[in-house]
Amino acid sequence: MAKVEPTVLLQRAEEARSSGKLKTAIRAYRDYVKAIPQPDSALLEKIGDLCLSVDDRFRAIDYYQDALKLTPSASVFLKLAKIHNFKLNHRDAIEVVDEALQVFPNDQQLLEEKLFALREISPWLLLDTANQLLAINAQNQAAYCYRAHAKLVSINRDLDGAQKDIDKALPLGPGDPFAVYCQGRLDIEQAKFDRALSHFNEARKGFAARNEKRMSDEAPRWYWQYKDRAAEAARKARFANLPIEAQIATLKECGLVLHPTKS
Repeated sequence: MAKVEPTVLLQRAEEARSSGKLKTAIRAYRDYVKAIPQPDSALLEKIGDLCLSVDDRFRAIDYYQDALKLTPSASVFLKLAKIHNFKLNHRDAIEVVDEALQVFPNDQQLLEEKLFALREISPWLLLDTANQLLAINAQNQAAYCYRAHAKLVSINRDLDGAQKDIDKALPLGPGDPFAVYCQGRLDIEQAKFDRALSHFNEARKGFAARNEKRMSDEAPRWYWQYKDRAAEAARKARFANLPIEAQIATLKECGLVLHPTKS
C-alpha cells in the first residue's frame, strides 16, 4: 500500500472538519500526527476539541494533556478542568487548576472553574478561593455568588452575609441565573418558599437559555430541597397549632419525651 504524504492527510482532515464529518476528521488528524516528527500544541488542542465535540472526553483529555506538555496554555488547562468537573471528578479539576495557577496566577476563568469544583467539597476552601478571586477583581460576579453559596452551606451559616454578597452580585449582571439561584437558596433558609420557587424557575430558564447544561441539570436537586424544606416547615406549623396534650402525645409516639424513672 502506497504511503500517503502528511500534507495529503492534513488536507483530508481539514476537508472533513469543514464538511462536518468530525469523526472522519479525527481519524485523519490522528494519521497525520503519526506521520510527522512532532505535532505542535495548537494541533493537539484542535484534535482534543474535535474529540470533545463528539463526546469522546477520554480521548480529549489525552490530547489536551499532550498539548500542555509542549506549551502551557490557560485555555487548555480550563478545558481539561471543565471535563473533570463535567464527569464529577472535582478533585481532579482542582488539581488541574492549581497546576495552571502556578503559571497563570491571576486567570479569573481558572479560579471560577475551581470554585465550581469546590462547591461539592469544602465551604471553607470555597470561601477562601472566592476571596482570592475578589482580590484580583472586586467586580467578579461569580465570586460573590460562590461566596454567598459558601456562607449558606457552611456549618456556621451566615445568612446576612450571604444576602450582602447576593446584593453585590445581582447589579453586576441583572438576571444572572447563578445569582438568582443563590437568592433562591437563601429564600429557603429564610422559609420564603414561594419566593424560592419563583427564583429557581427563573434560574433554570436562565441556565437553559445560556446552554449552561451542567447547572440546569442540577435543577431537580434544587426542587427536591425546596420540597423537603417546605414540607418540614408545614409539619412544624401543623404541630405548633396542636393543643399541648396532642403535642406531648405526638412526641411520645416518636420516642422524643423522656419518662422519669422511679427512684
